[in-house]
Amino acid sequence: MQIAIIGGGASGVLAAVALLRNATAADRIIQIEPAAIGAGIAYATTDERLLLNVRAYNMSAYADQPGHFVAWLDQAHPGNDADAFVPRSWYAVYLRETLAQAIAASAGQYQHLQTLVTDIVPRLHGAQLMLADGTAIAADEVILAIGHNTPANPLARWIPESTRIIPGYDWQRIATDMPADAPVVIIGTGLTMVDSVLMLLATGHRGSITAYSRRGHVPRSHVARATAPAPFSRADGGRPLSDLLRDFRRAVADAAAAGEPWQAVVDSLRPHTQGLWQQFGTTTQRRFVRHLRAYWDIHRHRIAPSVAAQLDRARQTGQLRIVTGRASAAQMVPDAITVTLRTSAGSEQLTAAYIINCTGPSTDYGELSAPLSVALRNRGLLNPDALRLGIATDVDARLLDRTGQTIPWLWTIGPLRKGLLWECIAIPDIRTEARVLAIEVLAAGAPTR
Repeated sequence: MQIAIIGGGASGVLAAVALLRNATAADRIIQIEPAAIGAGIAYATTDERLLLNVRAYNMSAYADQPGHFVAWLDQAHPGNDADAFVPRSWYAVYLRETLAQAIAASAGQYQHLQTLVTDIVPRLHGAQLMLADGTAIAADEVILAIGHNTPANPLARWIPESTRIIPGYDWQRIATDMPADAPVVIIGTGLTMVDSVLMLLATGHRGSITAYSRRGHVPRSHVARATAPAPFSRADGGRPLSDLLRDFRRAVADAAAAGEPWQAVVDSLRPHTQGLWQQFGTTTQRRFVRHLRAYWDIHRHRIAPSVAAQLDRARQTGQLRIVTGRASAAQMVPDAITVTLRTSAGSEQLTAAYIINCTGPSTDYGELSAPLSVALRNRGLLNPDALRLGIATDVDARLLDRTGQTIPWLWTIGPLRKGLLWECIAIPDIRTEARVLAIEVLAAGAPTR
């Protein structure tokens, strides 16, 4: 059986590792990724000042070997314990080395094709993948592991394109292209904003940094490991959100009374989150996204204490300012961009030599213009989920066509399943998905071996 994995970031690597672990000599795995394997958007940096947002103990590539990454750290970078927040560039190396070990130990075959897939043409069994170099390969099963998309330009209404608007994931330009005294405006106040500020500070930036978002929320900090009982479970997914929020707040108060942090209550929900989300139903999911998502994100997706301390210092000195507001106008001026914000106090005009776009990855697959997304959408193979958070899939990770029918040979993993699973972007979630996916994919192709 020939299995094609489109994408070579964390999701693609974990899928390949799980497949190789279960493959037989009759199986061939082809990974199609134009860049280096294991990097993707999340781990593409080589700057060791950018840290993982998760402690080392929770970053194993294997769901059944939780200490695997920590053991690798002991060998590759001695002195880092299981609670360390280590450079994300190390994790890219770990993924590559883990994949190499899986290839060496597998009965199956593996090949990396350093190119792009531009289209997928269904066949009677499986599909034909059209590549950017004009060639094509056949696959019995196909796994979309394309991870996160780049963010859309939030100022496109006024400034469709400008070299002064830099994607938040372009750490190289952030570190090297900006004059040290230049004023910088960051759109978005989430995790990517945190990375951008760290890069600016680490490279000696002296100019003002203003970050704004509609709510002005900034990710909270991790604390020392602690435990607390979960305030509810999957079985409570049919209850009103207001009831669940009340129970959550009560659990936080109880934890505080017992000397435990609120972070422990949030973490206690990890085993139940996917089940709760699926029990909610579309109407409740929409309400959650509209009213609670911003609060969930900053409390669930936290930053290392050392990173939080750097942000606090930058805010205390006045170099970094967080503003709550939304853009009502923008225009190019000589050597700069001005953005007019509508705030609760009225309006404010910001002038920046550069804008850093940290609004988060684009997720609406009904609108994305990436060539492969457009091609698959035109064929009816790729369709947005009801919430426009990813793509429509069944519970087994197969894609649904435009009529809602399962496509038996087309699968996905990771961020593209957010609409169905909600929690599917962190390594602990993806590695579990990968283990199940590998079994399902190999079983699906078993009759043709």
